[in-house]
Amino acid sequence: MLNLAVGIVTYNPDIDLLKKNLSSVATQFSHVILFDNASVNIKEIKTVLDNFSGEKCIICSCENVGIAKALNQIMERAESEGIEWVLTLDQDSIIPDNLKRGFVRYLELEQVAIICPKIFDRNAKIQDSADAQEELINDCITSGALTNVSIWKQLGGFDEALFIDDVDTDYCMRVVQGNYKILRVNTVLLDHAVGDIRIVKICGRSIVIYNHSAFRKYYQLRNKYYISYKVNGRITSKCLYHTLAPMIKIVLFESQKIEKLKACVKGIYDGIKMGRKIV
Repeated sequence: MLNLAVGIVTYNPDIDLLKKNLSSVATQFSHVILFDNASVNIKEIKTVLDNFSGEKCIICSCENVGIAKALNQIMERAESEGIEWVLTLDQDSIIPDNLKRGFVRYLELEQVAIICPKIFDRNAKIQDSADAQEELINDCITSGALTNVSIWKQLGGFDEALFIDDVDTDYCMRVVQGNYKILRVNTVLLDHAVGDIRIVKICGRSIVIYNHSAFRKYYQLRNKYYISYKVNGRITSKCLYHTLAPMIKIVLFESQKIEKLKACVKGIYDGIKMGRKIV
């Protein structure tokens, strides 16, 4: 059996949800690497991890270094311990009982860089559509993704310039560009939550409102522009769409409109600056 570990990034987590996370992990995995991004409740986090019966370690940062650097630290630790695959999880994701069993059968397939589950968003009550037991896809979220350590190293790891948001999008693009595969196992369903979601209906059509903070809005827009330059060398129409759509949603449906719109504008400005530097 190949060596497997679970990597969890925490930042001021809800302790009850973190307990459920680790309880779900403990029934299937015996090795956890936790990276904490300077949480105020670090003592409680350590107590929860201490109750994990398997092998564990915690890497504590004295500042919030973002998700990309945290994930890279986890992967580096895993590599140093001879771990071949790491299941990365958000602090509040709860894995299903069949995750390991559903994933391990595909570990020996050639060129597979990531094995991921279907996602069920418990806030929006939305799940990925699927037509087969498993299928190749072009992108997936980091939580619930079983990532091959050697391919991660070959591709240069996660881009730490992104800090947070679109870290998974950027990595998945490089996986596909490197002629590697992302395999989604549709028989495995991950319980996950994205933002403070609510659904609004306009003309019979359901629109998802994520209600992310101004902090997140900034990085979402900044990183869209940065990645557009990184991949295409310019601002694409897709990038412009992903600018316009969230800003319209802010104006029509969200609170703290001025603060969030200012964050979007700053994100666009900084993303263009970052993009032009790498071009």
